[in-house]
Amino acid sequence: GNARRGQGAARKGVMTESRRTLVYAAAVIAAALAAHVFCIQNGFVDYDDDTYVFLNPHVSAGLSLENVRWAFTTGHVANYHPLTWLSHMLDVTVWQLGPRGHHMTNLALHALNALLLFILLLRTTRRAPESWAVALVFAVHPLHVESVAWVSERKDVLCGLFTILSLLAYTRYTQRRTIAGRAVLAFAFAGALLSKPMAVTVPFVLLLMDYWPLQRTGDTSLGDTLPLRMRRLIVEKLPLFGMAALLCVITYLLQRRGGGMISLYQMPIIDRIENALIAYVLYLWKLFWPFNLSPIYPLPEGGPALWRAILAGLLLLAITIALWTRRKRAPYALMGWLWYLGMLVPAIGIVQVGFAAMADRYMYLPMTGILIAVIWAGADMLRGFDPERARSVVFAFGFILVAGLAALSQKQTLIWRDSESLFKHAIAVTRNNAEAHAHLGV
Repeated sequence: GNARRGQGAARKGVMTESRRTLVYAAAVIAAALAAHVFCIQNGFVDYDDDTYVFLNPHVSAGLSLENVRWAFTTGHVANYHPLTWLSHMLDVTVWQLGPRGHHMTNLALHALNALLLFILLLRTTRRAPESWAVALVFAVHPLHVESVAWVSERKDVLCGLFTILSLLAYTRYTQRRTIAGRAVLAFAFAGALLSKPMAVTVPFVLLLMDYWPLQRTGDTSLGDTLPLRMRRLIVEKLPLFGMAALLCVITYLLQRRGGGMISLYQMPIIDRIENALIAYVLYLWKLFWPFNLSPIYPLPEGGPALWRAILAGLLLLAITIALWTRRKRAPYALMGWLWYLGMLVPAIGIVQVGFAAMADRYMYLPMTGILIAVIWAGADMLRGFDPERARSVVFAFGFILVAGLAALSQKQTLIWRDSESLFKHAIAVTRNNAEAHAHLGV
């Protein structure tokens, strides 16, 4: 009888946990939809939407064998992202050329990404409240509005989908090291690469996951030393690094041929490094203070200020050293920080494309590392407090935070309702924004 009662309690506990997980998942989806729902009533904007969709003869004709062939062979807009082209074509086939359906697809993909992020963190860490918190902030943060409300940034949310699927596939592969598992991982990673070149950093993120939360760098089952374990972990990812390197070469050649790449004469390497250091800090600032967001952030006239670059570099170095010294007590903090630094490398401006200093859309996936570091650190700090009281305080604060971020996202989404509203806003929140003035004039 005691055994039966124990089994019944265990089953009840499993059911309760499953029900709680479903509630978490439903809340993440609802939050993502609520924060960006107004984008469905927005139109197209004269900011790449014409080139990508409504004036593109291949996309506006919908899916066909000829257009599929074009998607995989074109270097249009100086990028190679055939899956992005195919997704736009599918939208036209299903929704015609009205903007509502295209916005709905972006929104659905973002909500799915937030859900998959929750599942990924839950599977790898087994810490549901922290995983839920990261996914909720990811779902509603205003820095994501550009990727969701701008039809042309389909490549962001689509690349995000395949990137998170890659991380899930890798987690599965580390549990069951099979050829099929490697094939699924390679397929998902190829999908990310063919959606947006920024996915080239995924193999680096997999190495970070080996450190935490998978803790494969400390695996002594094979009797390896740490250098040998690291070498083994790198070698198993060489095919992925090879795929990333190939896309880097293709993208570089297309950007150079398409005229989008800025020469060293136009912007010297020292200016690029200075802008990159400042941008890393500004992205952090906008993550914690998401106001005055703009679709266009112009480079400062005369180049970045040297003193600002030096201060930014010192701050980044200080944070890195501080987290390195605490790597044993808080491995998640170092992992999240390196996730942020590493994933931004392709878009940080060392290889400068156009004259923008930064862009909100580049934070779509990199911000996840900072969210992990901050939320896990906060959870660990609360462990010494009374559980019931801490839970009540955290829930109240978290509700206010998520609701506030969602309200800001709703407001930011309305800025994208049409071209005039978009460029007037860019001019209002930035200075000397020649590109926004030119677009508004047109």
